[in-house]
Amino acid sequence: MITKGVWTGHYDHAERTKTLISGLTSTKFTIEIIDIIDNRFTGTVQDDLATGGTEGVGKIIGAINANKIKFTKLMPIMTLIMDKNGTRKVLKKKHRPIYYSGDFSTDKIVVSGEWHFKPGIIWLGFLPRFVTRQGGTWTMSRN
Repeated sequence: MITKGVWTGHYDHAERTKTLISGLTSTKFTIEIIDIIDNRFTGTVQDDLATGGTEGVGKIIGAINANKIKFTKLMPIMTLIMDKNGTRKVLKKKHRPIYYSGDFSTDKIVVSGEWHFKPGIIWLGFLPRFVTRQGGTWTMSRN
């Protein structure tokens, strides 16, 4: 069961191109669970910018069913890492929703699973760019 408070973790990209372009293998994040009602929870999330995270404080909305967890990460700003120097391109629009699912460890202290974006179009200025489904793995634990 998830508990209120701070959880820390990291996510990795399955797409090798993203790792090669950015030079980053793992992005750290901090989640604070603020409210739990029955099997549903809400909170905030903040990525670590130094490890390639998205700017701003986002929201999470999720649910737990037995040993399974699912939540959606909603970030306020879309940020793209352009190269190994950490050059960022900040787009003045909300990030696409990011979907997380996973399983709790037997001691309920660690959660791990997979994350993904749905395919869609993002606009880079006046140029549309089709983005395929992207994703990877993630892990977090209670502080």
